[in-house]
Amino acid sequence: MQQPGFSQTTQLVATNDNYQTPAATFSNPYPTGIRQPIGNSLGVNTFLGQSTRFITPQLGNSYSIRWNFNIQRELSRNLLLELGYMGSDARGLPVDHELNYVPAQYLSSSPVRNQPTIDRLSALVPNPFRDLLPGTANNGSTIGVENLLRKYPQFSGNGGVRMDGETLGYSNFHMFQVRLDRRFANGLQFLTNFQWSKFLEATGYLYPSAPGLEYRIAGEDRPIRFVASSTYELPFGKGKRFGSGVGPWGNRLIGGWQLAGILNLQSGAPAGWGNLIYFGGDLEWNARNVARVFNTSRFETNSAQQLDRNIRTFSSGFTSYRSDKVYNVDLSVIKSVAIFERLRIQFRAETFNLFNHAIFNAPDLSATSRTFGQITSQANLPRTTQLALRVTF
Repeated sequence: MQQPGFSQTTQLVATNDNYQTPAATFSNPYPTGIRQPIGNSLGVNTFLGQSTRFITPQLGNSYSIRWNFNIQRELSRNLLLELGYMGSDARGLPVDHELNYVPAQYLSSSPVRNQPTIDRLSALVPNPFRDLLPGTANNGSTIGVENLLRKYPQFSGNGGVRMDGETLGYSNFHMFQVRLDRRFANGLQFLTNFQWSKFLEATGYLYPSAPGLEYRIAGEDRPIRFVASSTYELPFGKGKRFGSGVGPWGNRLIGGWQLAGILNLQSGAPAGWGNLIYFGGDLEWNARNVARVFNTSRFETNSAQQLDRNIRTFSSGFTSYRSDKVYNVDLSVIKSVAIFERLRIQFRAETFNLFNHAIFNAPDLSATSRTFGQITSQANLPRTTQLALRVTF
């Protein structure tokens, strides 16, 4: 990780006049010189008036404890059923913490926009740092009241001082699993796997001055997942159910055919919400309704009435509101031919997203956006088919 003061970036400026003449050449790519790291020569004055970040000096240990319990049962020859439970508990997960926030006692606790609080915090007053921080936004004759209320007013505002890597986060995961496995026999093999799980985490703050971490549904949580894969060798050709007595060339024609497929079903990702005003009531959520995923009238959409400089209470994620679920089928047709004893040819025709099923991304969740509540992009690719020929000798 780059650390302010001990790392520096020099941008390559190719031209200053819309490429009429070059500002840099191969022989002199950085005509104004390469910016050097400041190091610790300025001590606590490093990056004054700008933003800075550092890794916590009290690094802790991150660890995860996992446990599982499984039962297996052979239902018949080559057919295995497995039931299992898996859990995990992670502690000491790294958390990035904004330190230059406005203290909570100065923020609004109103569920609606509190304009007097906003006006009071954004008011301009004489700047005690005037002419002391040249080249920065804090060098003018006035400064916002909220900037002077911050713990480190000599640095820039939100994000001005950030401590990375605090080992305060934690998460827990629980999963029930069912697996049905048929080993290859009589031309058929399949594997099915069903998972029912829940993943919760606390790895961030709901708002910068929050007293503790937000415990919420994890962004990686997918409560339902079902995957089935199968390979079927068609019963045609020498030694098979149909055409068992066919000759060598006939066997090359009708034998060696296989079908293979994968079915993937999975819950969608939790939607990530901003600092919104929610009036309450059923959202009528439908993750596949492109024009209207949810009832936007349940939220304040007037840009002049949005929350600002407040103690947030609306969670950033809910288990009930998710993007479109995954539904995908891939299919392969495989033909293998033995031309001679040491020469084999395999032809493969593979189709991904066989049914050309669209999987949508999450809707626009910005309350002031023209497309609030609408889906504007797709998460997967349309049907794709590829052909391949493999020669083995």
